Amino acid sequence: MDNDAATPPPAALPIASFSMASASVSEAQANYSVAVTLDKPAPAPVTISFSSQGVGAVQGVDYSIAQAGSISIAQGAQSAMINFSIIDDNAVEQAESVSLVLSSAVGATIGSASQFSLSIVDNDAANNTPPIVSLAAVSGAASEGQGTYNLVFNLNKVSAQPVTVMLVL
Repeated sequence: MDNDAATPPPAALPIASFSMASASVSEAQANYSVAVTLDKPAPAPVTISFSSQGVGAVQGVDYSIAQAGSISIAQGAQSAMINFSIIDDNAVEQAESVSLVLSSAVGATIGSASQFSLSIVDNDAANNTPPIVSLAAVSGAASEGQGTYNLVFNLNKVSAQPVTVMLVL
């Protein structure tokens, strides 16, 4: 009997990737999930770490992520979800996004599709009319060429963009 038979090389680890590179959701959509997939079933439990970075979007203001920077894929499974909660506000604003990057894995290797971008499109855009500016109060006293007047302006709604008032005297 020959005991010198070569031991087969260990099986290659599964490759972890995002199921898509990007997606777009309305701010009115309460939840969104993106899958992290393996190219073959996990031979053992897999833990994948990820980082998030808001690009205009702010964690806790525009979105939140249920997992705290890592997900697990059970032995025999091929995917897990990263779950977003989308936070609706009343501010008229440009689309904002958040990027995820798969940073490391235990029990798998990170594939080339390691980045995902979620664009959050403002649902207040249907009301995307600029705020109405009104003169609230005038105070002060001055004669020509001297003195100060204080002008107070109000907006009829919150604006996510700076508002400029042109005053012609």
